[in-house]
Amino acid sequence: MDESKAHDQAENKSHFHWGKAGILFSTVAIIISICAFLYGFFQLGDVNVSLARLVSSLKTQTEQNTVAITGLKQSVDQFQSIAMQSQAITTKQEKIMADWDAAEKGNLDKWRVAEAQYLVRLANDQLLLNNEITIAKTLLTRASDVLAQTNDQALATLKKAIADDLTKLAAAPSTEVSTVYQQLITLNNILDQLPLPSMPLQPEAVEASIIDTSNLSWWERGLKRTGELLRQIVIIRHNTGKAAPLVMPEEKVFLYQNMHAQMDAAMWAVLHRNTVVYQASLKQVIDWVQHYFIADAETTKSVLQQLDDLQKINLESTTVNLAATLPLFNQYLSPAAPAESEQTAVTP
Repeated sequence: MDESKAHDQAENKSHFHWGKAGILFSTVAIIISICAFLYGFFQLGDVNVSLARLVSSLKTQTEQNTVAITGLKQSVDQFQSIAMQSQAITTKQEKIMADWDAAEKGNLDKWRVAEAQYLVRLANDQLLLNNEITIAKTLLTRASDVLAQTNDQALATLKKAIADDLTKLAAAPSTEVSTVYQQLITLNNILDQLPLPSMPLQPEAVEASIIDTSNLSWWERGLKRTGELLRQIVIIRHNTGKAAPLVMPEEKVFLYQNMHAQMDAAMWAVLHRNTVVYQASLKQVIDWVQHYFIADAETTKSVLQQLDDLQKINLESTTVNLAATLPLFNQYLSPAAPAESEQTAVTP
């Protein structure tokens, strides 16, 4: 009995030791597994970080390569542009050399045509910008003389066009702004010399008449006498409503200033070729001179004559231009350009 109990206790102790050993081994295995998992997790994180850095580096390098490729493409485009410009310059130089060769051989027609074209352009600018007909005619005459030295029959149309322009300019009214402006200044300086009448109102001649006052009463005779005295002191004129007021001697400075102001307006109108303001200003000055100053004075007559001559001047700009002549130069100097444009227009 005792032996069986002892045997059972021994077996129980043996099972207890083996159970503890199993639990210990299981715990150690779990700890090892956890450590292995954590180690693998951290290793995987390092790998992901390394991969992210590698991807970022590859992306940066790709962008740099893209920029480099773009720069190379721009360099190629610039090289092609420089090559085209160089080719154009070479072509132009070859044309210049060909013209020089032709000039050395005695063919100066193109050089003369180019000089005439420059003169015609200057003439057209003078007409459009300054309305200087005299200068334009001088420039066109020089251009015609230059073309007269050529023998090319292809220039016949161009020579005729310049001759027609000279005819139109000769028929156009020529008004030199500087000349008219100087005339206005000269006239403006002598306006202060216009003489004003010393006695604007002269008493009317009253025929002497003998009035019989013997039959009148004393107060009627006194009234009649008073009326005769007043007629000798007070002068009455009946003027129309359009008549300007008389100018007193102390107020004549204002009249002269007003006339100078109108002359300044006329000079402004000359510079701007404003016919309306020009004519209106001169007409106002003429009216004032005729109304306020002594009409029989030599200064008044001279001023009125000069104002009348200035009023006849036409300030309108000329309508003549050289727009139809200038393209003829381009057709002669570049005969291939019109042909190419016509071919382009015909091609469907």
